Amino acid sequence: MSASVLALTLGGSLGAPLRADLRIKVKETFNTDTATVAHHYKESTVVHYYKENRWRSDADQSGYYRVIDSANKRITTVDLTKREYSINSFTNTNQIKDPSQTIVIEIESRDTGEHRQMFGHPVHHIVTTERRHTEYPDKAPSETRETITDGWYLDITLPSPDHSRTGRVSVLTSTVAQRGGHTVPNIKVTRNGPAPRGLPVWEKTGDHLSEVTEFSELPLDESLFEPPKDFRRVVRRFPGEQLSWSDELLFDWQHVQSWLASLFDGAP
Repeated sequence: MSASVLALTLGGSLGAPLRADLRIKVKETFNTDTATVAHHYKESTVVHYYKENRWRSDADQSGYYRVIDSANKRITTVDLTKREYSINSFTNTNQIKDPSQTIVIEIESRDTGEHRQMFGHPVHHIVTTERRHTEYPDKAPSETRETITDGWYLDITLPSPDHSRTGRVSVLTSTVAQRGGHTVPNIKVTRNGPAPRGLPVWEKTGDHLSEVTEFSELPLDESLFEPPKDFRRVVRRFPGEQLSWSDELLFDWQHVQSWLASLFDGAP
């Protein structure tokens, strides 16, 4: 996820404090060849850590992890390969609606009435049908695409962006800064039935399966949410972000260092 989209997604999503520490391991299985009838499945694993208003997410083979602190409105990105980290602030940026199209999403959820116990908590079974199309002011709307999500949801509150795939909108084009804000798609969502809430411990949409394989409520060490002490701090500016004067100096110095390094590239 790009920095600009991440910042927009987080605005207003991380509000309620978490009452217990959590460690959640999620296995994702998905088809990498959707263009043909062939099925080439790939697996990936993500580990989430929660403590109070902080959330850390580690994806396998990514080479980095992020820590989001909603109380202080900042994101720490740790690059394990380069042994460096950066800290960015996020706010509710001025969002400019794109008038050229409207994404229309209709979500219908049905609670099957089935209940189980998983990881010491009750889970409930909800099936969600989602229909979406795009409307344009000067041409006919796109065809309606329908997806069905079959999921089991654990009754627990997470102070993070929703982990469920239902109702999620993926924007392939990057946001564009203009007039002090970012253009975002115009989205119209209508819901019928009980919306899935809590942690999706098992959720299948088409060829994509997400399942929680480990769940722990044991206390977590504070060091998990801090960058390693021997890592170097660098500055990477989010679009539209105002840096402090010290970070502005460090940001300029990084450019000088890169320029000096380029002078010696290829030197005998």
